[in-house]
Amino acid sequence: MLHELWQKSPPKRSPENRRFGLVSWVDWLGFSQFAWKVPSNELEKMLRYAGNYTRSASTHFGMGTPPREFVKFQDSLVRCTEIGWADDEEADTLDHIQKWYLAISDEVASLRDIQLNFAGEGILLRGAVTLGLYDLAEDVVHGPAVNRAIDAESSYAKFPRIVLESTILEFLSMAPAHTHWFDLNVRTAEDGLPFIDYLRGAAFEAPWDLTWYAEALEKHKFSLDRLTAKRPGDERVEAKLRWLVDYHNHTIEQLASSAPRSWELDWPTFGCAPSWM
Repeated sequence: MLHELWQKSPPKRSPENRRFGLVSWVDWLGFSQFAWKVPSNELEKMLRYAGNYTRSASTHFGMGTPPREFVKFQDSLVRCTEIGWADDEEADTLDHIQKWYLAISDEVASLRDIQLNFAGEGILLRGAVTLGLYDLAEDVVHGPAVNRAIDAESSYAKFPRIVLESTILEFLSMAPAHTHWFDLNVRTAEDGLPFIDYLRGAAFEAPWDLTWYAEALEKHKFSLDRLTAKRPGDERVEAKLRWLVDYHNHTIEQLASSAPRSWELDWPTFGCAPSWM
């Protein structure tokens, strides 16, 4: 598979700013209404957090954090993680596959944490992650991977979720020993699209100390209760909120039936039941 990816891209950087790696396009839903309530400097901090934050697994393997850059727009940002180039002989080596795997897992874990923290504040994110070529120079980013990420976010994600390009999952199939982690952090929706399962994935990040997770669930429920207190009256907004409530409740049900008994959380209290649904 890696040979096919490299064959679609030149082995040398041409033009000069062309890179190969992960592109994450993230859109802040309802930004215009939120912007009226929050000072501009606070908005700037939040956007920079979403662009810079890294939950790195690579450092634990002595490989360092992959270089990441981001470009922010008014209500969107694009995170670019350069994985690096390789010749045909190197592309399928175990070291290079591990490097790619860790870069992908870093980005999934980072976006998982960002989405969980933002959702707890009532901020809904929608996005897409792709793998391929992009050009980045200062605050300008473009290229095939960027175009696919924008298209996936706007045309396919639809709900407050961050979807993954199928190419990423195909690559992950090459590392079967690590699929359990992705099973916990990536879910395939009824429409067949894989997305970052931020609520469930976060539960297993530190199972020995669930106090913070219980607080995160409570904040997530509180945000949903506030967002759904009144029926929006807009079909598109209602569809997004219905999806999010279903996702929240389904995750609670999953954890209630599969989590270790030692967790001892009162799962039903975290459920969300808007009156108009």
